[in-house]
Amino acid sequence: MIVSLDGNQAKMKDFEMPLSMFTKQCNYALKNVHENKAFDKATKKSLDKVESITYTVVDPETFTTMKIKVLNPTPVITQDELDRSDSPVFITFPLDKTKVRPYSIEYGKVKVSIVAPDVVLVTDAKK
Repeated sequence: MIVSLDGNQAKMKDFEMPLSMFTKQCNYALKNVHENKAFDKATKKSLDKVESITYTVVDPETFTTMKIKVLNPTPVITQDELDRSDSPVFITFPLDKTKVRPYSIEYGKVKVSIVAPDVVLVTDAKK
C-alpha cells in the first residue's frame, strides 16, 4: 500500500483495514444493542429515525469488547429481547468486509471505528 505523506500527514482512510487483520474469531457474545438516531445538523437535534445499530460484543476467548456499527437500521435482536434471553446470544459478521478505521491517536493508543456491512444472529446449531 502506497500512502501519500504530504506535509508528514496522511488521511485516516488510507489506514483502513479489514477486521480479519486483527482477529480470526467469528462468533461474538452480544452484550448490548444500541439504536443510533439520525442527526439534523441544521437544527442540531436528534431525529426519531434510526440510522444505524451499534452492537457491543465480547470475544468469548479473550473477553475483549468491541463496538460494531451496522448501517442497517433494523436490529437482528432488540435490547429488550437480549435482556430477556436465558442464555448468551451470539452474533457473527463478515470479518473481511468489516472495516476498521482509525480516527484518533492519543498517548500511543489508536482509537478506531468498526463498521460491518451486516450482522447475523447465530443459532444454537452453529455455535
